[in-house]
Amino acid sequence: MSFEFGITSLIQGTPAVSTIAKVGGFMVMLPQNQVLPSWSFQMDDEELGYSHDGPTGLLERRLQVDCYGGGTLDASGETAATTVQLATAIAGVLDGYRGMLGDDTTRIQSCIRMSARDFFDDTGRNWRRMLEYRVRYSTVGA
Repeated sequence: MSFEFGITSLIQGTPAVSTIAKVGGFMVMLPQNQVLPSWSFQMDDEELGYSHDGPTGLLERRLQVDCYGGGTLDASGETAATTVQLATAIAGVLDGYRGMLGDDTTRIQSCIRMSARDFFDDTGRNWRRMLEYRVRYSTVGA
């Protein structure tokens, strides 16, 4: 199992998220013609922890989660609102999370949100909210 599997299981396995996005947790990008709302994630960088004695077993990753809603914005603002609802549900899972992931090998020490940004893609007519986290973790047995 892996960090990626564990993060996907943690987020998509939460009823607050799965009620909004029936399917999500795609690596880097959504599949073509994916039904929205949905979400994807990617690792932007990873640092290995070291001390004067060598590796500490602690790793740090920057995790980017992209929440998508789509379609032409109607007068009610529904598509933008759905994107925000999904991002809020995912933030409710990740903000300050500590504990074991579903892969049973990854222990999250801290999950701190660094930023959130909104985007709109004219071509695809999609709303996107990006959440960015700094995640410190270790692998059990490391």
